[in-house]
Amino acid sequence: MREWGITAGCAAVGLLIGIVGVSLDLDTVTGALAHAEAEDRYAVFIALMIIAGVVAAMGLPWALNHVPEEADPDYPGTRRSLTAACVVALCGFSYFAIPAALVALVSAFGRRTTLWSTAATACLAGSFAVEALLWHFATREYDPLTPLGFPVVVIPAMLIGTARGRRRERQARLEAEARLTREQMRAREDAARVAERERIARDMHDSLSHRLSLIALHAGALAYREDLPRVKAAAAAGTIRDEAQAAVNDLRQVLSALQETAPLLGVEELLEEHRAAGGRVEVAGEIPRLETLATQALARAVQEGLTNARKHAPGQPVRLEFAGGAGRVSVRMSNALPESPVAAGGSQLGLSGIAERARLNGGTFRVEDSAGGEFAWSLDLPYPSSQEGAARHG
Repeated sequence: MREWGITAGCAAVGLLIGIVGVSLDLDTVTGALAHAEAEDRYAVFIALMIIAGVVAAMGLPWALNHVPEEADPDYPGTRRSLTAACVVALCGFSYFAIPAALVALVSAFGRRTTLWSTAATACLAGSFAVEALLWHFATREYDPLTPLGFPVVVIPAMLIGTARGRRRERQARLEAEARLTREQMRAREDAARVAERERIARDMHDSLSHRLSLIALHAGALAYREDLPRVKAAAAAGTIRDEAQAAVNDLRQVLSALQETAPLLGVEELLEEHRAAGGRVEVAGEIPRLETLATQALARAVQEGLTNARKHAPGQPVRLEFAGGAGRVSVRMSNALPESPVAAGGSQLGLSGIAERARLNGGTFRVEDSAGGEFAWSLDLPYPSSQEGAARHG
């Protein structure tokens, strides 16, 4: 909606400039339009300016369009936006398109890349040349001041666009740092929660062991003391019943304490979450359907890989490849390393945890050599057939 609002404003201002400009031209070149042929040529000139104004208004929303992938400092925008910006800048010879051309030029400089800035500037220079040729065609005159307007337009647009680009990059960097900080805080909270639950589980284990020993003691007395009075036998049986019920409650608390702190996101949800945060992910192959533990191992690996990519290679595209065969499925995740290393703390415990999960599932986890400017890891897991899966769950 923001792009359309700016376009509407530029169209309104352009219409006003066009009406005033054409009126001033008519007052200036009245002598040059003394015969019908000259009037026809000027009518063609005005028609071309109106057409250029319409084209600029139609192309400006595309020129101003931004996509989430632009969170990557090395990705200025789509080719469609670049093409639209060049077309709008080329229409700048028209009075009706002047505001749109200026806004498109500022936007191009705001992308802060040589390609965008050079292309838009060249197209604007072309529009000045077109304006000079059309004016000479219509009036048989040449305005020597036309070339002087080029630097007057380009220099302010360059300064404004560059400042806006720097501000947008700084905002994107702050948002990425805040997002990473939230992820790290959640990770620390999860680790503290897991540690506390493990402590509770150990305490409950001691209590459970005590109750089971009492059950064994009283059960042994009932088994070997046939001469026990009926009252004592009933008391021992009652103790066994009470301790067994208490042991069941303790066991239930242990299992509750050891449960996951939150439902584990699937691979698809993790990828969508990464894209929503501005990351780029390319997926090759079909995401496999594995057993529960293997699925959790795969999801944890993908989650850790995406987190590492955001932390150590922000803005770099991630490639995720799935392949299967011979009862196993392999997963490979890779991303290009940034030109300058990113200072981000890490203990490598996440990768160690993935390796341990893979081992428990009968698989393997391997981090590849990053000498080629790419960080990659591969995970290999058993892929049981439907019959095997049914037998295990049956």
